[in-house]
Amino acid sequence: RFGDGSVVRMTLLQENIEVQTKYGKLAIPLSDIRRVEFGLHVPPEVNLQITQSIKRLASDVYKERDGATKELVQVGHFAFPSLHKASKSSDQEVSYRAVSLIKQISERTSPELLKLREEDVIHTAEFTVIGKITSQTLKAHSPHFGEVALKLSELRTMHVRQHGGR
Repeated sequence: RFGDGSVVRMTLLQENIEVQTKYGKLAIPLSDIRRVEFGLHVPPEVNLQITQSIKRLASDVYKERDGATKELVQVGHFAFPSLHKASKSSDQEVSYRAVSLIKQISERTSPELLKLREEDVIHTAEFTVIGKITSQTLKAHSPHFGEVALKLSELRTMHVRQHGGR
């Protein structure tokens, strides 16, 4: 299931999914996975933009602060965790703007997107793994789209159906 609510059936082309947990990195075989609940995956270029924009919230130049504010509203829910951290800043201007941005983004964004946890939750037959999938994409194939790289930043859930009716 994608972030826009659409559902597509695909065949994953990878044998495992690597997950960074607080206890180390795991390679979980796809054959063991039953379901994945994707956390917030911010594309690297968007993450860089968020970091730079939050730094510019402290600028002495009003136009820079204002431009940074507009950029952060534009990236929306991807900036939410960083803005929460910035709202606790000792710099009053940064804190004030971050709180204001949190409110603006909250009004424009579905609550489901704002509640995304930072970790992924991978359910297997034996246990649940909580961590961050290390890749930015999953390789998949669909009869309609051919081979594609699914961006984790656009995925919400994945249910794995085993071959042979299991």
